[in-house]
Amino acid sequence: MNDDRFKVYRLKQGEYIDDRIDDIPSLLEEHFIGTVTNQATFTIDGQETTIHILDNPGIDGLKRVAAGKVSYPRQKSRIAVRFVESHPKQLPPDANPAEAIQSKNEFLYAATGRTAEDRRKEWRRSAEE
Repeated sequence: MNDDRFKVYRLKQGEYIDDRIDDIPSLLEEHFIGTVTNQATFTIDGQETTIHILDNPGIDGLKRVAAGKVSYPRQKSRIAVRFVESHPKQLPPDANPAEAIQSKNEFLYAATGRTAEDRRKEWRRSAEE
């Protein structure tokens, strides 16, 4: 299965994914409410990757979170993540969409060691190339 909707994130310089993340399902469950119930195999950047899926993460604005380690030959591994968000009109009136943004940023910081600002700068540099 091929899915281009995953974003692949590099880790902080000098860090390796196996040192930073012991268990991706545990990391997902730590940052989102729920249990990882599924896993699937995707082809991301030409690499077969096992993705762990957490449905209904218990945070307003998020329907699903999926993440997995992408291993490259002769390169450092990276983490692939996909956040499936609810349409704003589907949110309950008392929903707090900022909670979803905060949860995503905290998860990505724990996984990569990079802040949202660091990730934005990296995306800008890659877009300029």
